[in-house]
Amino acid sequence: MNTNAQLVLRSSHALAVAAHEQDEFAALTKKQREAARYRLAVLRRLRPGETQAAAARRLAVALPTLSRWTMTFRRGGWRGLVPDWKNPGGLTKVAPAFVDFWRNLYESNQRKGAPAIRRLRAMWRAREPIPGFAGWPGWPNLPRAFSVSNLYRLAPAKVELVSFRVGRGAAAALLPQTFATRVGLWPGSHIQLDDMMGDFFVNVLDRYQAVRPLFLHALDCYTGCVPEWGARPRLRNFKKEKQDGLLERDTRLLVTALLFNHGYHAERGTMLMAEHGTAAVNERVEKILFDATDGKIRVRRSGMSGVEQAVAGLYPGDGGGNFKFKAMLESWHNLAHNEQAFWPGQTGMNLEHRPEHLAGTLNRNAALLQAHCKLPRERAEKLIFPLKEWRQFMYDNRELYRQINARTDHHLKDWAECGHLVSEFRLAPDSDCWLGAADFARLPAETQTVIRSLITGGAEGYTRARRLSPAEVWERGRRELTPLPVTALAEMLLPDLGKERKCEGSYFRFDDKEVSLDPLTYEAVIINAGGTQREAARGEKYMTLVNPFAPAQMHLFDAAGRYLGWCRQTTRATYDEVEKNQRQWGRNAAREKEIYQDMRIRRHAWSAAQAAERAHNNDVLEGVTPEDRAAARQEQDLHNRAVAATVMSNKQNNNNREAKHEYDEY
Repeated sequence: MNTNAQLVLRSSHALAVAAHEQDEFAALTKKQREAARYRLAVLRRLRPGETQAAAARRLAVALPTLSRWTMTFRRGGWRGLVPDWKNPGGLTKVAPAFVDFWRNLYESNQRKGAPAIRRLRAMWRAREPIPGFAGWPGWPNLPRAFSVSNLYRLAPAKVELVSFRVGRGAAAALLPQTFATRVGLWPGSHIQLDDMMGDFFVNVLDRYQAVRPLFLHALDCYTGCVPEWGARPRLRNFKKEKQDGLLERDTRLLVTALLFNHGYHAERGTMLMAEHGTAAVNERVEKILFDATDGKIRVRRSGMSGVEQAVAGLYPGDGGGNFKFKAMLESWHNLAHNEQAFWPGQTGMNLEHRPEHLAGTLNRNAALLQAHCKLPRERAEKLIFPLKEWRQFMYDNRELYRQINARTDHHLKDWAECGHLVSEFRLAPDSDCWLGAADFARLPAETQTVIRSLITGGAEGYTRARRLSPAEVWERGRRELTPLPVTALAEMLLPDLGKERKCEGSYFRFDDKEVSLDPLTYEAVIINAGGTQREAARGEKYMTLVNPFAPAQMHLFDAAGRYLGWCRQTTRATYDEVEKNQRQWGRNAAREKEIYQDMRIRRHAWSAAQAAERAHNNDVLEGVTPEDRAAARQEQDLHNRAVAATVMSNKQNNNNREAKHEYDEY
């Protein structure tokens, strides 16, 4: 017995867990670590020359137990002291070949693992070959490794299951990710483009259809703002027996509306983050933008997920865009869906959440649409539909997006790090009226001093740091942007969207359902890049270009393709919109003056002769001689000179008094 005790003491330098073995020791359960430490402590207390029986009595440990500990330590070091009464790690020990076999079987069921357990047990009962259990030991009793809890512990990881059962695209959320930040970006640095289908139905009365709207959005990553968007109805094409969708042309329209109306960053560059599907920017458009901006506008496309599978042998999938590539815009789409969920005709976020009453709503709406096309116009216009009409929807959605862009109660990431905060003040801690820095500076100096003293004295409620809205940050930064050259706009849109139109009277009037369901009217005033205005030639034909996503302007070209300028779309104002009406009246007066300018110049001599003739006849009728008229003019001149002299004298006296006052103060 002394031999074992002395052997343990000779190995006392190993009666501890070495530094390079700490990770392995930490992988044990808490109970295993505590037991191993206790057993090592017992062995360290053994004395030289002492028998194990005496040591067992002194240490209050059973002699067989102490003998077993010394033997296992001699064979395996501290690892031999780790208790294994319930299988370290909780797994029944099985051959690695069985683990691979079982996981393949588990993955083969596309839905659940329970059928795989039943199949494995059926294979055992049928004495089919199972790796790791050659000869079927203990048959027909099930091996301990076939317990439900153990098989579930041996099951594949979730990422493996999802990637094999569904595909790599579905497992993307479980894989390592790259986290992005807006810190270091600038306005217009990265623009994400993507499409979205509305979760509601809208009536298109001209086509007698209830449709879901299709959206295209452009989001600026730095500001979180959507400065441009467009929508089209998902109409049913009865000739092709399918529903029309968004086209590549629609993405071109959105890109040109964004870059021409707002611009790109000419110094630091702009990256368009597109996809391979609907919101795609083809290579021709990419080249036009690159050449027109000296390479400042570039295009980056998302990778395709779901094509290549995780395991060789699986057929490639259809593939799709990587949603993480445009995660900011996907998040914005979720916000838009939530805000639009108040509107009638909701489809629900998916089939499982579709309202049960939607079918009845659409049936009732279809009956009213049929009646609308049969009734006289004055009666049809009185019908009340359960769905929004397309024009009303566009108006409401424009206001909704304005509110989303103007929100300040958001939690956009890295907002404070980007400096998108402003200080605001109020005059009382319970006031709801907050003042910005500019408004606060206009307050009386005494009020500003009092508020500042309260704030510095520790009074709460008088100031706050407010988050800027995405629209505020965008408007502040868009001053750095340069509009897209009109040559690029023409190259991108004119070949397939340019139409020849005639100037009639003072306006261009036409119908174009691609642009608007209502008739369109544009002022026949051509505004060039420098802001100079001139009237379009009446009766002349021009090559015109109207972007459906930015219909406020119509661009004009001559027959040789030279750009002439753009025309402003006319808007209707109610009688209550005084300012809008006054602006229109002012533009009309200026146009009238411009229209008559040439004729007035040509008729200047004739007008002077007519004025002299009328003056002569008036003198004859009033009995005034030319001498009397000359005397009256001389008297009026003298009066005007006297008034001017009086004004100058009063002004000089005021200046003298002010100078004397300053001298007295000095």
